Amino acid sequence: MTQKSESRLVAKIVMGLEYEVGGWWVKIHGGPYQRAGLPDLIGCVKGLFFGLEVKLPREDYDALQLYEAEKIERLGHGIAACVHTPEEALTVVRQALSRAGKGRRVRLVSTRNRTVL
Repeated sequence: MTQKSESRLVAKIVMGLEYEVGGWWVKIHGGPYQRAGLPDLIGCVKGLFFGLEVKLPREDYDALQLYEAEKIERLGHGIAACVHTPEEALTVVRQALSRAGKGRRVRLVSTRNRTVL
């Protein structure tokens, strides 16, 4: 798969999130003057911060991306996840919003094998 495929996936995820849960979402474009490891998408929905790393199937965080995701978790009000489909991104956001609405602490999803706790 190519970088173009990932860009299309990011666009589909943003459209799905904006339509289904609203909020504010922006694609972070990496460059030589930008901090490395930042999530591909950042967003805010109902006061919760989200950092979503978009990967093609069978891909996962690299070491620097995981480091940045864990820093988001340590702040206590951020949710980070590595997502591979629009449906997966929606699930992460909906679960986090549901748990936050019930007054429960929301934790990071640092890999695709973990769930929002």
